Amino acid sequence: MFGHRRNRIRHAQRVTLFLAVVPILISSSPVFTPEPSPVLRDAQLNQQPVINEKAARQLIIPQVLPDSQVDLVIEDICAHIGLTCNFDVFPARVPNAMAYMIDGKRVVMYNPEFIEKVQHGKGQPSWETLSVLVHEIGHHLLGHMFVNDGNFPARELEADKFSGFLLYRMGATLKEAQANIRTMAQEKETSSHPGRSRRLVAVEQGWKAARTVALEETDLSAKRAVH
Repeated sequence: MFGHRRNRIRHAQRVTLFLAVVPILISSSPVFTPEPSPVLRDAQLNQQPVINEKAARQLIIPQVLPDSQVDLVIEDICAHIGLTCNFDVFPARVPNAMAYMIDGKRVVMYNPEFIEKVQHGKGQPSWETLSVLVHEIGHHLLGHMFVNDGNFPARELEADKFSGFLLYRMGATLKEAQANIRTMAQEKETSSHPGRSRRLVAVEQGWKAARTVALEETDLSAKRAVH
């Protein structure tokens, strides 16, 4: 009961922040319509634009309130990491999701159409939804917002590995952890993203690393029980 109340309070705070940002964005942001967006084409899912903070602000969709369910998924991910959930989450005109820093705050922007597309029914979030959001949180926790070496593919692989690791901890099979990349990523390498094959390997490496840790934890727990 207390957890649900905390979630409601947090969401109300984020909606207040969102409404405070709207006047800044409304004059420069084009009107969002529910028509299918071309950014959902698979060929473009790997083309994450490199933008500045002003451009990032303009990606936020001021006419669409943040999805409370996405907010709860983010909080669940943070709970499995064991860290304070200090991410602001906004619907935005991005291919699927994007991690960014705005006003010195960690921001995860998500495409509402994309989330709806990969969300299989209501209730528990799909593994595709989780993998996308875990990947973006990984960018934040790995410090990628502060690296300007231009080696974007390497950072994508790091976030993919983190995604595989955490999704194992959350209960995903390897197939489930790789589901989104397997169906959405393109095989062709780009300047910003590795191809599908390399990304699947990175997720598998993270997933297997988490499995090794889990086995070690189980063994250690059994030894402690004996003593």
